[in-house]
Amino acid sequence: LFNDLLPKYGKDEVYSGGLQIYTTLDIELQDKAREAINTLNKDVMGALVCVESETGEILALVGGKDFKESKFNRATQAIRQPGSSFKPIVYAAAMQEDVMPSDHFLDAPITFRRGSGKGWSPHNSSNSYAGEVTLQRALTSSMNTVAVRVASYIGTDAIVQMARNMGIETKYLPNDLSVALGSAS
Repeated sequence: LFNDLLPKYGKDEVYSGGLQIYTTLDIELQDKAREAINTLNKDVMGALVCVESETGEILALVGGKDFKESKFNRATQAIRQPGSSFKPIVYAAAMQEDVMPSDHFLDAPITFRRGSGKGWSPHNSSNSYAGEVTLQRALTSSMNTVAVRVASYIGTDAIVQMARNMGIETKYLPNDLSVALGSAS
């Protein structure tokens, strides 16, 4: 918001010119979001964004604990990994490689050996596994082991290419199995 207003109206007008700015923020949710961030330990920074899923309207947005202490807005300016929000790209790439949402993959512990001899063992955040599942269920349940198995099956080149085709321009998009879990930044 301020990135749009400052160049157009200047600092004095934006901060003290009496502009009326209309927003979709819900004051009660905004207050609760601010309270939630303020409950964090002193040395922990945080951010919170609450979005109306049907319209995409932002109902609450807190970018940090104290604007006077830090003007850096962690909700809008921080660069973070996409995490599980990247999984639909993995499955889109799989479908382009003729894998169907009804196809089955195993949701179970797995270890991938690396060149150094050390293993990498992705796991589900719940630390529980469902056994054989469809890709549709794996996506809706955000199963990490299935996403990584799919990446191993179709190859990470297909996933990276799908991400680029979808407009993801980040410089760091790893071409290894961690990409299936949104390790890009």
